[in-house]
Order: sequence, then structure tokens, then C-alpha cells
Amino acid sequence: LKILDFGLARLLGLARLTRTGTVMGTAAYMSPEQARGEDVGPSSDIWSLGIVLYEMLTGRVPYEGDSDVAMIYSVINTDPAPLPPAKDKDSRLCQDVIRHCLVRDPKDRYPSARILAEDIENSREGSKAAHHYRSSKSSIFSKPRGRPWARLIVSGLALALLAALAIPQSRGFLGLLTGIGRYDKLGVAVTPFVFVDDESTGAVFGRGLSAALIERLAGLEPYTDRFWVVPLEEIIRREVTDEKVARATEGAERAVTGSMAVVGDTISLTLTVHDTENGKLVAREFRDLAGNLKTWQNELAAWVARVVDPDFEAPVGVRLHPRGTKVPTAFLAYVVGSGYLTLAVDGRPAPLPEEAIPNLEKAVAADSSYTCAWTMLGRAVWLRDRNDPAKGVGEAEANLATAARLDSTSVWPHTYLGDLKAWLGENDQAVEHYLRALDQDPAHVPTLNKLAVLHMNQGRMEEAEAIYRRSVAARPRFPRAYRDLGLLRYYDSDYEGARKIWEEWAELAPDDYAAYSLLGVASFELEDYDHAEEMFLHSLEIEPSFAVYENLATLYY
Repeated sequence: LKILDFGLARLLGLARLTRTGTVMGTAAYMSPEQARGEDVGPSSDIWSLGIVLYEMLTGRVPYEGDSDVAMIYSVINTDPAPLPPAKDKDSRLCQDVIRHCLVRDPKDRYPSARILAEDIENSREGSKAAHHYRSSKSSIFSKPRGRPWARLIVSGLALALLAALAIPQSRGFLGLLTGIGRYDKLGVAVTPFVFVDDESTGAVFGRGLSAALIERLAGLEPYTDRFWVVPLEEIIRREVTDEKVARATEGAERAVTGSMAVVGDTISLTLTVHDTENGKLVAREFRDLAGNLKTWQNELAAWVARVVDPDFEAPVGVRLHPRGTKVPTAFLAYVVGSGYLTLAVDGRPAPLPEEAIPNLEKAVAADSSYTCAWTMLGRAVWLRDRNDPAKGVGEAEANLATAARLDSTSVWPHTYLGDLKAWLGENDQAVEHYLRALDQDPAHVPTLNKLAVLHMNQGRMEEAEAIYRRSVAARPRFPRAYRDLGLLRYYDSDYEGARKIWEEWAELAPDDYAAYSLLGVASFELEDYDHAEEMFLHSLEIEPSFAVYENLATLYY
């Protein structure tokens, strides 16, 4: 007798092997609560024993799938094939025992292995189970009630989702909704990918890979009327870490989260696209060698695009990914370097250019034609040396100019060159670079916002407002655009105009405390003090803030 796969056992009262929310174990034998990453106890072992008994009786496990993701979804959401019809009394008694093991709600399973053993002994002696417990509505053996066609529809949808999850090598997709809603486009937010072992370099790699996915998806925007993408700088600034924050602060109807691990030369990444409006989700596992750049540069973005937009199809001859590399070492170094530039602390960007630069230099050394790496290297050098322009401006500008020369269609080299020139006070040259970036992508919101700020700082309010309205039109549910447009009206002393625009912001992101804070400021300027107080208090209910307390105190004073 050999006992195998005992690696997850633990003594009660000792330290957990895994963090809350982390799934470990053999998927086919997991209880639903273990599959969800929750705490487990004896009832979870009873479930797993029920799986073994089912397998002994039928020759197969009750839940199957071509990947762990598909298996876990099946355990949590779907019903297995029923047990064979009972031919005699003994078979019925055996099925009763298994039925009480495999109830989804752990409270409705056998309360202990001792009581389970007693029922097994009773069934062997030909007696009914001595311990009857109310069957859960979620029991996998519950008989269909009511309208059978409704159950068939639900089962069909579950099987369709399972099919999408169970084919990790396919380019299959499943749209989350049949309708778009009241807005023409859906907002998509990609959160930083979580590295399951929390190792620092791995965490940086996860952030860099999610940043690369954001840029890939943003490059697809001109070819779809279904979605737009929350810019990376906004993800960093607002510390968007999960689907709830994506909905609350960015008004995003879809959020993409990722959990990843690296074992040897293989990357395993589970992507999940959340429908933030009704809680539905679609997941897929990508598992491939780190050097298979087709997977990590192209297929992630293609799959997400087709989940959000089932009709997505790029025009013939369009290069959707023109700025990639064919050198694996260059790509991996670029991802790590980018990850160091996407860090944030307490809602403020906190890049580490000193850590990023060696990785980005390694990337351009491995592939001297890698546009993205030259762009980020220029950005990193500028972030490192911008407080000493004489030291860093030449090197940063040279790197960005190299990127622009390598790919004339790339937006970011000119955008960052515009930032550099604006910092140096060379505003005409800054405007020229921003306009060259917009020549390549007229709806590139980060560049539009930078150009608008430059115009506003020079007192050209009409030009600034026209650009902000282009930004709103390009991404109609992007709260940042409404915030900035309202600020322009506020700085121009049009407080009523600012309030109307910020009311739209609050409608788009009803859980964003900042929207109500600025609504309070606008109402204060209009001497609508009751409404200002209401907005400040509501903002504080959502999230306490120094600035809001200060404004509320000023109001009372």
C-alpha cells in the first residue's frame, strides 16, 4: 500500500501552508471551498473522500476538465454526470453515503469522519444511514424541480463557459454580455498581475507583463467600436488592484486580473476578465515557455479583445503588434525593467529607475531594434536624472529619438519627448512632439491630456478645452477625462460648468470619493453650502481624506 500526494497535509492549529485566497492541491479532488481559496477543515476531507468513493463506483471522477482552471470552475459551478441507477438496496445505500459527502455547502456534509464511518458500516450491514442531514439546494445530486427547460438553459451556459475554459491552446472566446448598455464603448482596466509566491522580482515581472498587455490592448482600440482601455498611468496613479477598484475609480465595465507563477523556464498565467456590473467572469490559463513570445506578446491581448468584443477582427494588412521583439532575453529584460517603472506607494507613482535601467539596457543590447525597450530606457534615464537636466537630458533624448527612428508609427517616444521638452520649458518643441504623437493615434488619451495641460498652463483655455473634449469623445466612460475637463472649467471660474461635468463623473464612478470631493468644492464656490456639506460627507463615507476634512472644516468655519 502506497500513500501518495500527502504534501498539503497539516496539523490543526499550526501555520497555514498557503495564504488565504490561494489555491493549492489536486483540482479533481478539491472541495468547493478549497477551490475558492477559503479556509478548509475536516469537511473538506470528507468531500475529497466522497470524490474517491464516486470514482471507485463509476471508474471516473465526477468533475473533469482539460486544465486546472476548467476543473476548478466545474467543481464550483456545474453538476457532474449522475451516478449509475441503483440496481438494488445496497447500491442505493452506497449512493446515500456518497450523496452526503458531496454536498457543496460544508455545513450540510457529514459533521465528522466518525459519523461517516458509522454510516458506511450501517450500509454494509444493509441498514439505512443512521445520520440524515438536510440536503443542500446546491447538492450535486438534487433533482431538477420546476421548469426543466430553465435548468437546461443554465446548464447549457455553464457547459459553454466550461468549453471556453477547457481549451487553453485555442483562440476561443466567450462574450460576457449580448448588449453594450447605455454607452457606445466598454472600459477595460488591466490590474497588475499577482505573482503567487510574492517574490520581489517576480512581483515586478507581473506588473511589467500587465503593463505590456495594456499597451497591446490600447493598440487595438482603433479597430473596435466595442471597448477602450484605461491608461497605464491611471492604473498606477489610482492603485487599481482588483475589479472592485476598477469599477469604483475608473468606471470600467470589464477588469482583467492575472495570477502567475514561473517554474523553471515556464510561465503559468491565469487571466480572468470580470464583468464588474453583474459579477460574471471568464478565465483562461496560459502556460508556455517564457521564450515563446507569440503567447506573451500577442495571444494575451488577442484573447482579452475577443472576450470583450466577440466580433473583433483586425483589418487585413494592419500590423497590430509592430513594436515587439523576436529575442526572448530582450523581452524578459524589458518586462522586468518596465515593472520597476510601474510601482506606486500610497496613491503616488514611485518608480525605481535605478533598478529599471540595467534591465532595459540588457534588452536593447540583446535586440538593438527593440522600440519599446529604447522608449522605456529613455523614460527611465529621464526619471533618474530630471532633477539634474544637464546630466540626463542628452542620454534620455537620444534613447527616445532612437525609438522614434526605429518605428515612426510609435506614439510613446514622441509623447515622452514632449514631456521632456515641457519640463525644460521648451513649450513649442513640446507641442510639436505631442502633435507628432497624435498624428499616429489621434485618440491617444494620455497625450491629449498632456497637450491640454500645456495649453492650460499657457492660458490657452479654448484650445485646452477642445482637446479635453476630444479625450472625452475617445473614451466616453473614462472618469479622468471628466475630472480634467471639470478642473479646466473650475480654473476658468465657471463653477456651475465644472459641477455639471463632475456630476457626470460621479455617475460614471459612483464609488469614487474624489468625484464627490470636487463636487463639494464647486458647490462651495457657488455658495451652495448645504450641497457642499452633503458632498463632502458622502466623500468621507467612501474614503477618509485629509483634503476633504480640511475643506469640510473650512465650510463650517
